Amino acid sequence: MAGDPVIIFDTNVLRNTSWQSAPFRQLIEISASRKIQVYIPEIVLNERRTQWREDLIKAAAGVKKSLERYANDPLLTDDQRAAYAATSAALPEHDYEQLCIDSFERYFRDARFEVFGLTVGQAEVAFSRYFAGAKPFKDVKARNDIPDGFVFAAAAEIIAKVKSAYFLCKDNELASAVAEIDGAAVLTSVEDALKMPEIGDLSMELETNKAWLRVKDHYPVERAREELVTWATERLHMFLEGKTVWSEKIPSDGNDGEIEFAEEPDKVEISEFTDWGGGDLSATITLTCDVQLHLMVHKGDAYSVPDWVSVSIRDFDDYNYFDASASARVAVKMDVSFRAVVADEYDDDEETVLSVTPDQDPRISFLSGN
Repeated sequence: MAGDPVIIFDTNVLRNTSWQSAPFRQLIEISASRKIQVYIPEIVLNERRTQWREDLIKAAAGVKKSLERYANDPLLTDDQRAAYAATSAALPEHDYEQLCIDSFERYFRDARFEVFGLTVGQAEVAFSRYFAGAKPFKDVKARNDIPDGFVFAAAAEIIAKVKSAYFLCKDNELASAVAEIDGAAVLTSVEDALKMPEIGDLSMELETNKAWLRVKDHYPVERAREELVTWATERLHMFLEGKTVWSEKIPSDGNDGEIEFAEEPDKVEISEFTDWGGGDLSATITLTCDVQLHLMVHKGDAYSVPDWVSVSIRDFDDYNYFDASASARVAVKMDVSFRAVVADEYDDDEETVLSVTPDQDPRISFLSGN
């Protein structure tokens, strides 16, 4: 591609990319160095920020609900209940819409991502394709595809301006439509973009990467693995509780149960590290552990569940479903990103791993009932 590389995001890739993932951090650093141009179409910005807003509202409500639960728990002392009540009262009140707008504006400005505004020309392109049933619309007047129509129009306008660009997208119809634009190259992830030689070479030129390359050969990898094992062991319950486990052996209507409690894991294994440059690394953590599941069992199945499921029997005339708990063993895979400590010497008692964060929700597989 001629000139500085250009990247355009679609919503699905932006949403499925953790803000803290090693590849995304590298992309931001390259962008901030003014060696690449990243565009976010306005429709993508608004889709992603409203998704983030709803996730934040849901999380804040969950935190408040949990605090208020313990603020009224009779098993706690008056002082303990008061502490939970005070913490709940201290939670900030937000205008979530304005907070969302301000946060995204600041974040993309600091990353030097350009929000590409909506134009009349984009609307004309989107709606002409909408009424014609042309890609990315699956058929004539496919209303659910209207956002994709505007993303396509923005991408086409950007590519006409810059002559060539990488379009990051996982939607088949939209990707296919953009792929037909002269100068467009469709990729499915930030990782794929960083593997393009012209972009990967820019990462190698960063000062942070030069510092990392000086110490990389004597970085204590085994100590880093041990720290990741400790991290997973101490925090796994935070990432598993509330998540769903599916198996045809689970006797609920949907063959699923929600994790209420996770025991300390065992058989923790760490994959080889993937180096994204600058000390930004990623790995996959694989482990097994015992969990307690909550599920709802139909009254007709209440007396035929396996012995690892316990049903709370209620009045058969008043209830069709009963609460149940199940003890199960699960396998977990979790992709994480982290920063390597860059140091001339690595003392035995110093950390070698910083800022460990999951790249996505853990992948949980049912192994057996216990």
